[in-house]
Amino acid sequence: MREASYWAGKEGLSLVTDRHVDKAYDEKVGRLNLIEGKIQEMIEDGTIMIDADGLVVGQVNGLSVYDMGDYAFGKPSRITAKTSMGRAGIINIEREAKLSGKTHDKGVLILEGYFRGKYAQNKPLTVSASICFEQSYGRH
Repeated sequence: MREASYWAGKEGLSLVTDRHVDKAYDEKVGRLNLIEGKIQEMIEDGTIMIDADGLVVGQVNGLSVYDMGDYAFGKPSRITAKTSMGRAGIINIEREAKLSGKTHDKGVLILEGYFRGKYAQNKPLTVSASICFEQSYGRH
């Protein structure tokens, strides 16, 4: 409301109308979506690549949700997984690199629990697996 009042005052009006509220909202979204716009620009110029053709074993396209507090948006992300024999379990590369957030870490832990429930009922799960959001350089 304070910003809507500012826009009304800028027009020399003492009464705030719906037009001023809409303007305040649009201005706020414009400030908050700068990162989303930059990501979209990087997708369009090929800095961030999205390959939607064909199939690759151990690779899927996903959606990362960026929550900026007052504004949230999605960004396409390639998710890759590599497995081998071993005892390391599931390695969350994002967490190891300190690029993950609580929601991402919780999702990986849920996935790890799913694998234990599905494959480790009668014998220990002896696998090393790494999961990575490619081209991810910020917190999820």
